Amino acid sequence: QHIWAAVDPYAKNEAFNCSNGDFFRWKQLWKVLAEQFGIEEYGYEEGSSLKLVELMKDKGPVWDEIVKENQLEQT
Repeated sequence: QHIWAAVDPYAKNEAFNCSNGDFFRWKQLWKVLAEQFGIEEYGYEEGSSLKLVELMKDKGPVWDEIVKENQLEQT
């Protein structure tokens, strides 16, 4: 299906949601990302709870800089 969607003219400019049923877990990806970027992996602590809202609540200035540097539209 992926090949068909990539090469068939009837699939041009169409969006497809292709899945074989596998699922993705961030805890499985941290090691791969750390290796890819050459940084230390801190691992994943099972049962830990990370609240994104809490983590990002003081990051407004960081996002403002990203918007400015990349000429993005402020939202």
